[in-house]
Formats: sequence, C-alpha cells, structure tokens
Amino acid sequence: MTADLLLRIKNVIKNTLSKAKMEKGQINYVFQVGGGCRMPMIKDMLENVFRNANRKCLLYPDWAVAHGAALYAYYLKTKEHSSDTVAKKPTTSWWQKFF
Repeated sequence: MTADLLLRIKNVIKNTLSKAKMEKGQINYVFQVGGGCRMPMIKDMLENVFRNANRKCLLYPDWAVAHGAALYAYYLKTKEHSSDTVAKKPTTSWWQKFF
C-alpha cells in the first residue's frame, strides 16, 4: 500500500514537472501540506526527488490548502474591482507565521 502511494505521488510530480517544462533541479522550495507532513516515507521520498530544494512542512499542514483556497477566492473576487493582484502584505504576513 505504501509503495503504491509513493509511486502515485512520484507520477504526479513527474507529470506536473513535464507540463510545466521544468526539471527537478529547478525547484527551490517544497512545501508539504496535509497528512504527508506526518508520514516519514513521504518526507524521505521528497528529499530524494528534490535533493537541492529546501523542504518544509508548514506549522498547520492541514489548514494550508484551505488557506490557499481562501487567498485564491479573495484574488478572484478583488480582481473584478481592481487591476491589482492579491494584496502582497496580507499574503506575505500570513505565510510568515508558518516559518
């Protein structure tokens, strides 16, 4: 079961990099979110795949996706009224508390 999970994750990484026309060595930071932060085999696999990248599990990994979705929703809502992108200061300060 674990081997199948790791293989599926590796395939997602491979396909994502391919679609982005990027190589593993071009990735500087890997932020783990969700339950993968509590799974040593996933941490080890990511360390092996992205050898040169800084890897980090967020302080609240289970909340990261929800917070990202909220920020994206804010961006979508505000871009209708403004030519600016998501406010940089709130976004930056929000992420800083996780490091």
